[in-house]
Amino acid sequence: MVLDLETIQVVEVPVDLSGNIPAESEPSRTPARFLAIPPIAQDECLRMAREYVDGLAQAELKEELSELLDRERGFNLFFARAQVLGLKDWKTVHRRFVITRAKAWLAEHGVRPEKLIRPALTFSPSTRFRHVELETRRDHAPSSPLGRADIRALVLKAVARMLEEDLLDLRIALRYLL
Repeated sequence: MVLDLETIQVVEVPVDLSGNIPAESEPSRTPARFLAIPPIAQDECLRMAREYVDGLAQAELKEELSELLDRERGFNLFFARAQVLGLKDWKTVHRRFVITRAKAWLAEHGVRPEKLIRPALTFSPSTRFRHVELETRRDHAPSSPLGRADIRALVLKAVARMLEEDLLDLRIALRYLL
């Protein structure tokens, strides 16, 4: 992944079998325009995940997730299990961690983070969708109930914006897919 400094967009660049960017690709031809995005170090991810697990109240869950973190490729195993379990607070912790790292990296390279990182989108019946900073977002349902049409519209808009990998995590009854 690279950051296109001209368009301020993240671009996935194909690599050859040895991990090199092909000479005919745009980043190879105009390297000053692109900035390689480094991955977050595995030990930092593990540290953040361990802090999250240490703060859990449920002893059995804490033990299960700790065991995963102690294995080889522990963060990947933990991350997959957290997704299966639907740990929403983990998603918030992870998102905050990644965004904090990304903002610091962008600022370090002279790119204003707000050009690339937008606050999370939230919905309320009165204002519809709006951007809200992560720290101010509510984790509970709105106080006024949504009607059936509002919920359907909200779900359809959310699904339209989802990445394919997130779509594959959706649990949808078979009768709705036929």
